[in-house]
Amino acid sequence: RSTRNPIGLKAVYADETEKQAASQVSIQSDFSSYDWRKQWYAVGYAENIPGGKKPTAIFIFDEPMVLYRDSDGEIQCLKDLCPHRAAKLSEGQVFDGKLECLYHGWQFTGSGECVRIPHLQDGAKIPAAACVKQYPVTVREGIVYVFPGSK
Repeated sequence: RSTRNPIGLKAVYADETEKQAASQVSIQSDFSSYDWRKQWYAVGYAENIPGGKKPTAIFIFDEPMVLYRDSDGEIQCLKDLCPHRAAKLSEGQVFDGKLECLYHGWQFTGSGECVRIPHLQDGAKIPAAACVKQYPVTVREGIVYVFPGSK
């Protein structure tokens, strides 16, 4: 036996008891409150994320992100926006496993921490606001997944 639920999907039941049990479950047909960012999204194949100096720009929900490989060959994902002058980090380069902004040479680790600002004096502290948002990344079966939501 089958029937249609409120969102138009066809449900198949083994017997009448199962159908009755399912009818008691409220199916939400309004997905406006669902947080689509709290999901892992496939963004490409790991083999297509180059090592070396060139980062890769991607978008999830119109949010610019940048993928690159650190010095261990691990894929990292940061927001594609330098906190200094809003330049695209994807137009920069990877230098010693860190992502370097093309504009003024600020360097970021895979955690989003700024570890180098060329014009700062030796020993000067890097401001905490110089960080970039980091997104969790995992690779499964050769596919790269990014989690754009908060943890």
